[in-house]
Formats: sequence, structure tokens, C-alpha cells
Amino acid sequence: MEGHTEPKADLSPVRPSKAESELADEASSVPTVEEEKMERNLIRRMDLYILPFVVLLYLFSFLDRVNIGNARLYGLEEDLGLVGDQYQIAVSILFVTYCFFEVPSNLVIKKLRPSRYIAAISVLWGIIATLTGICQSYGGLLACRILLGVVEAGLFPGLMTYLTLFYSKREIALRTGYLFSSAAIAGAFGGLLAYGIGFMDGISGLRGWRWIMILEGIPTVILGVATWFFLADDPDTAYYLNEEERALVVRRRSRYVGQTASAQKFHWADVKEGALDWKIYAFCIGQFGVDTMLYGYSTFLPTIIKGMGKWSTPEVQALTIPCYGLGAIVYLGVAWLSDRTQHRAFFICLFSAISVVGYGILISDSSSGVHYFGALLVALGLYVTVGLPLAWLPTNLPRYGKRTFATGLQLTFGNISGVMSPFLYKNSEGPRFVRGNAVTLALVGFAGVLYGVMWFCLRVINKRRARGLEDEKIASLSEAEIQELGDRNPRFRLIETRFNGSLEFLNDWTYFTDNPERDFGQLTHTGPYAGTLSAFTNGVRFRTRYSELLPKNISTRFWASDSERVIDSARYFASGLFGLDWDSRGKAELEIIPETFERGADTLTPGDTCHKYLEDTIQGHDNGDTMLARYQNVYAPSIAQRLIKENPALGSLLNTEVYGMQEMCGFETMVRGSSPWCDVFTEEDWRHFEYARDIKHYYGSGPGNPYGGAMGWLWLNATATLLQAGPEAGSMFLSL
Repeated sequence: MEGHTEPKADLSPVRPSKAESELADEASSVPTVEEEKMERNLIRRMDLYILPFVVLLYLFSFLDRVNIGNARLYGLEEDLGLVGDQYQIAVSILFVTYCFFEVPSNLVIKKLRPSRYIAAISVLWGIIATLTGICQSYGGLLACRILLGVVEAGLFPGLMTYLTLFYSKREIALRTGYLFSSAAIAGAFGGLLAYGIGFMDGISGLRGWRWIMILEGIPTVILGVATWFFLADDPDTAYYLNEEERALVVRRRSRYVGQTASAQKFHWADVKEGALDWKIYAFCIGQFGVDTMLYGYSTFLPTIIKGMGKWSTPEVQALTIPCYGLGAIVYLGVAWLSDRTQHRAFFICLFSAISVVGYGILISDSSSGVHYFGALLVALGLYVTVGLPLAWLPTNLPRYGKRTFATGLQLTFGNISGVMSPFLYKNSEGPRFVRGNAVTLALVGFAGVLYGVMWFCLRVINKRRARGLEDEKIASLSEAEIQELGDRNPRFRLIETRFNGSLEFLNDWTYFTDNPERDFGQLTHTGPYAGTLSAFTNGVRFRTRYSELLPKNISTRFWASDSERVIDSARYFASGLFGLDWDSRGKAELEIIPETFERGADTLTPGDTCHKYLEDTIQGHDNGDTMLARYQNVYAPSIAQRLIKENPALGSLLNTEVYGMQEMCGFETMVRGSSPWCDVFTEEDWRHFEYARDIKHYYGSGPGNPYGGAMGWLWLNATATLLQAGPEAGSMFLSL
């Protein structure tokens, strides 16, 4: 096919007045508004059915694990004849089996159904915790503590993994906050409960410590039975969600890089990958440091406070309550703020420093009031420092297998400190427990520094990825293979960037499709500019204007190519023109014409049927993109510079990325009716974009392309064929 001569009339696009002359010289699902409302309702519904169970389960778990500290004040050592380090060994031995079974338990939880597994271990540990109250010897106490560690090992890592099945990375810290605050509530509630139960000392011949164990163990059994019936396994089987809500959970998950359907299944390859990831071990070491504070403080706070002054046992129990209450309130507030800002490391480092100051005060030779203030400072930082890393690590691991392994290992390392902590607070070293407080201070300080280093390292990785320095890892991979890389994907960000200035909306913005490969190039079904609505209203408009041309009492034939979006357009257009019953009542007949390159027909991209147009790399098919790239070099760098100045974390922006942001304005507006991307750019920016689009089409398939005149030959030939066929071919033809 020969190219046609370019028209003499000046049809070239008019460029912006401020454009320089270089053109001649140079050769990531966001919901609809309705879906956002539905998403808020979904989160509230999930909170209603999930949080009461996970919070109460962990509350009683923690209570049953550390109530031995309160029992100590009510005669446990004297009753069982504990001497030397036997009390410390009894406290410590639980964490030996706890650590040993933590990772295996977390790896099997999904295969054994979370609801059944969590319910079973809850009932078992409740029974064991209750039976601890009737043991008669040191050996019996050890046996109960060992078994308690075995069955409790799967709870907390299991609950953490369970929450990630339902909540996104922007919601998980607050939900983990609820979960971890229950540990603080357990401390306060445990002290208050022990205070009340302590008055039962002697009833039915049982000492106070026995009543503490029995009465705090029974509710766990009841809660475990309820969990069996009311806790859902996952979003797909959640009885409180309808089909639309379950689908929304899946769409929410797919908005984040790496959250594919395969990634939500357990694969041993992901576990092996986690075992070789240095970042996971760094988090584990940090968790060991901060959990030393958790178990030392939670178990021995009554003992520490008792050593501060000459208070009675009930007074000591009462003084523990403000410490735990303060820790719970602060952690919930910080967890909410952390989710809002998507910052974890900053808060961890800040509050670990506060706890370090608190331990420094406890070590100092000060009055009891000052020491108690130090205990409050420790509590202030305790739960933030311990809890936020448990939200930070799993949200950086989109693949389920790696996430479960990492969470289990992180908690195992942390709970190893529970083996050590009891030996830091020996009776002989009271009342100030200088050695125990000093070791804890050092480990918490080390952990705070380590998390700061991790913060720096992850920011470096993110900047490298933003600059495209790791893109060579995915150069030879398909889009599907890239999405399966999880956190190794260069598009994945290990910590969330907080955007500022004109891009601030991105902090809460979500993509307008959860499946770009499926949706792009198809008709939109939502919003005031929906393609389906446009096709329908065009049909109505044609009927209003040209109804007299429609043949009466016979079926009208109309054609469409075999492209899905063209067929959809034809059907919606026919519904507007002939009525919604056009197909069922035979008012019109849709004929689909297959179009392939081999057949020499493609009405969507007619130029692709011209071999010379495709083969000419200078003036043919690629000419529009070439000229577009040249003009992007003219205007895009200054926009990129402005956006990077507002958001240094972006590192760099390619010209095509700036252009893509401008295209997002139109794409999102078509789906949602409006777009915040439109406000990112100035009027001058939009004039440049408009000119760039004109250039692309002018030189790609318009008058600026020597082959442009031949592009309409398909429609011309089809029309000529119909006209030549005569009246017998029909009286009315529509081509969509």
C-alpha cells in the first residue's frame, strides 16, 4: 500500500505559547465513592465480629501466663515450698516450650482452620491454667507451666497472621494495638482481680494464689468454646459477610503490590525465602530486646513496686493499675497515629528512648515516688516499643508463607527473652533490682538503635527502587511473574512514604481498578462518564432524532467487530435505540465480524493492517510516540522537579511517569466522576499535556503521518460495498 500525500492545509496542533524550541531540535485498585462507603461499613463489621474475640483471647492468654507474678504475693512460694531459683525456673520454663512450638504452630494454622485451631488451644490452656491452682508441688507447677507454653505458643502469632487475612496495611497497626493493649489491660485487670480474689484467701481451705489461678482460668475455657462457633476462618467463609463484601475484601487486598491470589496461599518456597532474608532476623533480634522489657515488667512489676516502699499487698496491686492503664491508652493512640501516617520506626525509636529513661530512674538511688514515676515511664514506652514492630514486619511481607514464618520467628525470638527475664529479678537483688533493670535498659536501648538502623536501610532500598536501580531484576519477567515476587518486587515499598503538597491525597487514595489488565481497554461501568451509559444514551439520542428511519416490523441488522469493548458498546447502544428487549423480541440482530491481522481488517487500529505503516520506523507507526517523547522532554522535567521538591522520597520521576500522572486524571474521572490527579498540575501543565496528546495523534495517524490518509479505507470499502449491494441488502444498516 502506498502512502497518501499530506494535505496542504495547516492542520498541525497549536503548541503552548511558553514551549521552547527544543521540539524541532531533538530527534499501580481504587474504589468508587459507593464502594468507599461500603468499605467503611465492611471494616466496622469485621471489627465487630473479630476484635472482641482476638482481644479477649489474648487478654486471658497473657493473664494466665503472667498471673504467677500476682500469685507470688499470695503465698505461692510458701505453699509449694519453693526455694532458691525455683520460682524463677517455674516462670521461665513456660517460655522454653512456648518458643519451641511457636513457628510450627503458625505454619499449620491455616491448614487446620484458624477458628478450630484457636478454639482448641484456648480450651486446653484454660483447663491447664485452672489446674495450676490445685497443684501440690514444685514438680506439678513445672508440669502445668510446660504444658501451658505448648498450647499457648500458637495463639499470638496465629492471631497476628489471622488479622492480616482481613485488614490492609493501613489498618493493621491499630488492630494490633487493640490486641496488644489487651496485654496492658490484662496487667491492670489482673492486678485488680488479684486484689479482689486475694480476700478469698482461706475459703474452702484454699490459699489466695490458688483462687487466682482457678478463677482466671475458667473464663478462657468458656471463651474457647465460643470461638469454635463464632470465629470465621477467613473472608471467604466469614458468615457475617455477604458475597459482595467478601469480594470487596479480595479487591482491597489486590490493591497492594504482591497481594495476588497465589500469594495468599501457603508455599514452602516462601518459607525458605524468609529463612534467607536478613531483614527478618534483624526484626527478630530487636524483638528479643524489647520483649525482655515486656516479660520482666509484666511478671515482676508487683515485686518491683513492693520493693519501693512499705506497702501492703492490696496496695501494691492497686499501684500496678495506673502503669498498665497508661501503657494501654498511649499505645492505642500511637497505633492510630501510626496507621494514619504509615510511620512505624519513628514511634518505636522515640518510645524505646522513653522506656530507657524510665529504667534509668529505676536504677537511680531516688525516693519511692521518683521510682514509681520511672515505672510509669517504662509503661509509657513499653507497649508501643513491643507492639509496633509486630505490625511493621508482616505488612512488609505480602506473601502468606513468608509472613507466617517471619511472624512466628519474630515472636519466638521475643519470647526467648521470657526464658531469661525471670533470672534478672532474684529476691536477693531486691528492692532495686539494679542488675535486672540495667540489663533490660541496655537491651531496649540496643533494640531502639537497631530499629533506627533498619529504618535507614529500608529507606535506602526504597530510594533505589524509586530511581529504577533494581528494575533490571524484572526486565525479563512477565507482569504476572513480577506480581508474584512479593517484597522482592522493585515496585514494592518496604516502608510507606508520606506524601506532601499536591500529592498529599495519595496518603489515602486508592486505585480505581483492582485488575488493570482486565479493565483497561474495556468500557467503564461506573461513574457519570461510564462508557456503558454513554453508549446507551447515544442510542436513545439516535432514536429521538432518527426513529422514522428505522424499518417497521422487521429486524434491523447491525455489525460490530469481535473486540469485547466494541461488542459491549453495540449492545448498550442497541438497548437505547431499540429498547431493552431488542434481543429477546428480535427487534435487531447483532452480527459480529471477526477481525484479525491475517484477514487484513482491524477497525480499532486500522493502521496496523498496513504493512508499510508498521515497517516504517521513522514515519510510520512509531512516529507519534517519537514526537511525543521529544515534547515530553520539553515540559515534563520542570513538573518532576516541582513534585520531587515537595516529596524528596520520590527520588526521581521519568518524563513518562509525569505524563502517566496526567493521564490518570482522565482515566479516574471516567470511572469516578472526578480525580484528585487533575489538581496536581497547573493550567500551563495541562496546555502542554493537551499539545503533547495532539502531537501523538497528529504524527501517529493524522495529517502529520504520510500514511494517515489511508487509515479510513476499511470504513470506505465497507460503505461502498453496502451501497453497491442495492435495496435487497436491507434498508437500514448500523456499524458500531
